[in-house]
Amino acid sequence: MGRTFFAAFLGVFLLLSAFSAAYEDLSIAVSIHYNQDGTAKVSEKYAFLLSDDSEIESFEYYRNLGQNTVVSWRRFSKDLKFHVGADIIPSNASITARRVLNVGRRSAELLLDYELNSPIMIASKVGSRKTVFSLKDGVLGFVKTTTGETILSPSERLEFYAPSEFTLDASALRPEPTSIDGGKVVFSGPFTAKLAYSFYSEELLSEEVSRYFTEAAAELSKSAPSLIPALVLLVFAGFAVKYFKEKNSK
Repeated sequence: MGRTFFAAFLGVFLLLSAFSAAYEDLSIAVSIHYNQDGTAKVSEKYAFLLSDDSEIESFEYYRNLGQNTVVSWRRFSKDLKFHVGADIIPSNASITARRVLNVGRRSAELLLDYELNSPIMIASKVGSRKTVFSLKDGVLGFVKTTTGETILSPSERLEFYAPSEFTLDASALRPEPTSIDGGKVVFSGPFTAKLAYSFYSEELLSEEVSRYFTEAAAELSKSAPSLIPALVLLVFAGFAVKYFKEKNSK
């Protein structure tokens, strides 16, 4: 009985201490991996320091409870939230909590992964062969100015990954990225700017010609039944003209 009471008391004490603990947030890295249809998979990493042994015990205890909600883990990082999607409801969300002992005894991380099954990119047709996908306004949940500019602090980083089948539109990136590596674009704070990001796909001329004839053949096959009576009349008219020509020549 005494051991059970002590364990329950210890659990309550650690949970209460987790509410009041002064964890030190270090950095936030948000990575957005886009799919071909404009939907995305998002991964957010929150790094912070646990101040002392009691906070380490609270973190380990809470991790062993198996909690997997943003609200539950926010007591360990005040910045924890879904930074991408705005009013789109995330799906398949999961949180992984871990100590980073190779960095330091007090180092810890929260990894938040989720999917956005509604497009966060707008597709626009440019000419007959090019389609440009641009980031929708309002889908990023970072702090913004009253005029809609995104504010990234020195401890925040935003990464975009374009699909391998698409080409990054480097001329449309705003502000100037920290780095570009193939389809990966990194924006690191601090900055305050109207953020713009886009990529595009471009159909080959041979593919456009092939598509044109394929669509034309499909349209012809749809209208073929309605053309049969006209073709029959045309053939009959041909025979009639030939018949009267032969009759008049006799």
